[in-house]
Amino acid sequence: MRTIHTFINRTFLLFSLFLLGTAGCYFDPAGLESYCGDGVQEGSEECDGADFGGQTCESLGLGGGTLACSPQCHLITDGCTSDTNNDNSNNNTGVLCGNGVLDEGESCDGTSLGGQTCESLGFDGGRLSCTSRCHFDVTQCTGDSSPVCGNGLQEEGEECDDGTSNSDSQPGACRTDCHLPKCGDGVVDPGEECDDGTGNSDTRPDACR
Repeated sequence: MRTIHTFINRTFLLFSLFLLGTAGCYFDPAGLESYCGDGVQEGSEECDGADFGGQTCESLGLGGGTLACSPQCHLITDGCTSDTNNDNSNNNTGVLCGNGVLDEGESCDGTSLGGQTCESLGFDGGRLSCTSRCHFDVTQCTGDSSPVCGNGLQEEGEECDDGTSNSDSQPGACRTDCHLPKCGDGVVDPGEECDDGTGNSDTRPDACR
């Protein structure tokens, strides 16, 4: 009889440990955006370097011309013959892009650059402008860009940079230090069941792992 009780107790203990182990904080990299800057268009990227995923000005219904790709891996259609700043069907944020007002999710809009300049983006000088898709156009900036977290450009050493959308509290957002969300940052991100930040523990009962 004692042997049966011992077996039942051990089985219950192992099952309890299994539940604790599977209910902890874990992170699913598949919930993150693809790495912008690796030259491969994938995931939520519109393009990456010279990889446009088979898209052309013609396939987008913008006549002829040449597509370009922004440092944020968004298509730049300024080189297409039929592209206009008023074509809201091809902008980044729907009907708001092109209204000349810097709206949420836009890096810029027309001449509204949000106070940014080539210098504030880490370049030596030059003239900063805005594409028809409301992303910074740095082609006329001079000198090499030094990474500036928060300028909306994913640069060397940064895992991400969504500009004003960087957040240390929004689930799945790029953090304000330009690092991707991770287990232990205190925010329950996509793929996590819990995240108590420094309160995560592998030894304390009922704690997020």
